[in-house]
Amino acid sequence: MNKQMKIAIFAIIALGAIGFAAITISLRQNGTATISGIESNFTNNIQFETVYVDEQSKTDGATVSIAPDRKSFTFTTQALTSTQESFQINYNIRNKSQYGARIGGLTCQVEGTAKDYVDVQENNDIQDSIIKPTGISCSDSVLIYLNKSYADTTEQTLKVTCSLQATATDYDPNDTTLETCDNN
Repeated sequence: MNKQMKIAIFAIIALGAIGFAAITISLRQNGTATISGIESNFTNNIQFETVYVDEQSKTDGATVSIAPDRKSFTFTTQALTSTQESFQINYNIRNKSQYGARIGGLTCQVEGTAKDYVDVQENNDIQDSIIKPTGISCSDSVLIYLNKSYADTTEQTLKVTCSLQATATDYDPNDTTLETCDNN
C-alpha cells in the first residue's frame, strides 16, 4: 500500500471517528412534583401529654383530667376561700405530627356572676417555642387565684375557659435548634 493510500484510509477513519463522536444525544426528563401539607396530620396529633395540679390543691380536693382525645382537659378547683389562695395547673404538650409545632400563648376567660373575685395568670413559658415532631414541650402552667375576699356564704361556681393555639411549621430533621424537653 502506498503512502497516499495509507493517509487517505487514516483520514477516512479519523473523520469517521470525529463524525460519530459529534453525534450525541441527551435524553431529558421533565415533570412536576406536587407537595402539600396534611392538615389532619397536624390537628389530630397535637395533644396534651400531661396535666396535673399542685400538691396542695390536690390535697385540698382539686382535680384535673385529660379528655380521651387529649385535646382538652377538665378541672375543678378546691373551694377558694382566702385572698390569694390559688390553684395551679401544669401541662406539657406532645407533638405527634410530622411538622414542627409553634406554640401560641394561652389565653383564659372567667365567666360567672362572681368573676371579678378570680384572676387567671397564664405563665406562657412555652409561647413561641417550636416543638419538633415526636417532641414534648417544656412544662407550662396557669394559676387561678382569689384576688379579693368573698363575703357571701353562697358558694359560686365560675367557668374558666382557656385556649392554646399551635401552628404547623416546616421541619428539617437536621435542625438541632428546635425546642423540646424530652431530648427526642
